[in-house]
Amino acid sequence: MAQNRISLILLFVCPQLCLVMANTGTDLENGEFCVDSAQCKSQCCLGQNPGTCEPPAEENEKCTPFTTNDYYNYCPCKSGLQCRVNKIFEWFLLPGFCSKT
Repeated sequence: MAQNRISLILLFVCPQLCLVMANTGTDLENGEFCVDSAQCKSQCCLGQNPGTCEPPAEENEKCTPFTTNDYYNYCPCKSGLQCRVNKIFEWFLLPGFCSKT
């Protein structure tokens, strides 16, 4: 029973891990697996273990102005927009929203 569980875990985890390890370079396209934001052309690695490169947030979309361990919970805003975060909650990693500067 335990061997079956381990086999299933390896079956699903290994392919993802191999993709992440293969994508150790920079200039990754949106949708490609990443381990930190510096790898992505968009400079946003969303999520973790693995994350995916995602485009910057548009106006009125959720955003995070800072990373957590080199990945984002929400992407930063695209150029010309600013992530407005309620200062009271800034340290709790709650998202802000992109708006014109």
